[in-house]
Amino acid sequence: MDIKYVGMDVLNEDEKFKLKQLSERFYPKIKRKFEDPLLELILKKYNVAGKRSKISVHAKVLAPGLKCASEAFDWDIATAAHKAFNKLEKEMEHKIKA
Repeated sequence: MDIKYVGMDVLNEDEKFKLKQLSERFYPKIKRKFEDPLLELILKKYNVAGKRSKISVHAKVLAPGLKCASEAFDWDIATAAHKAFNKLEKEMEHKIKA
């Protein structure tokens, strides 16, 4: 699988597991539409000093003839990843139709 993670060191082990599980479930959807795609996830954490921290997920898909990107943020890594993947899927469908 061609999934690249940038900034995984800001997440704890549970969050890393959830993100990997979600991205590995989403990757086949991309692979069905495009040949040899690269999914890149860039992660940032905000308000680290407090009890909770906001997580930002920037998702990019690079494939021959396609560049798509989306971003989402939330207090929960699973919610942020779902939002980013949904936005990315809509962006890919838009680029295919155009």
